[in-house]
Amino acid sequence: MHKLHDKAVEGVEYFNGRQFFKALLPLEDAYFASEKEARVFYQGLVQLTAAMLKITRWPKKSAALSLLRKSNEKLEKINPENFEVEILLLINDIKKLSDGISVMKGETLNQINPENLPFLKIKSE
Repeated sequence: MHKLHDKAVEGVEYFNGRQFFKALLPLEDAYFASEKEARVFYQGLVQLTAAMLKITRWPKKSAALSLLRKSNEKLEKINPENFEVEILLLINDIKKLSDGISVMKGETLNQINPENLPFLKIKSE
């Protein structure tokens, strides 16, 4: 099992604290420091974090859906047994969020409560 990169641990804490802007840089650092499957994993988390920013700060439906789709594509490529994050749960949460956004009227996403957004659950929790 891949242990979370030190920077990723910081990014996960910010992400789960709904501080998505602060989460982005440490997750990007983990991405750049990783190789192979871990790099794909961190890329998926970076794209998910960017989607959360689109939803909470710049609520544009099309941009959020695009980033959610890209994140899911990355996370579905990796073996969930290889990482400390509950990837299958996360994929399911992303799909539910995407489905909910897809049926919303208009382009803005002002009505989404940040507490209803996905969390990054660590397997040891």
